[in-house]
Amino acid sequence: MTIIEIKEMIITLLNYQDSEINHVIGNRFELSYSKSFQHIRICDMENQTVSCYEEVEEASLSLYNLLHMNHS
Repeated sequence: MTIIEIKEMIITLLNYQDSEINHVIGNRFELSYSKSFQHIRICDMENQTVSCYEEVEEASLSLYNLLHMNHS
């Protein structure tokens, strides 16, 4: 998955923030947006950790790095 595809996915979440949308990527990471807290959330289901980001760029880069770190 490219960083551009990740950014597009996050922007879609922001555009539909009144809906509850969760993307599961690689059966390990869950990507979502919390309207109430106004942050992008990346959950590592394997390690049971959650990271929250306010900026699309930061969240995109983080998820990109997580995906590529785990496929190396």
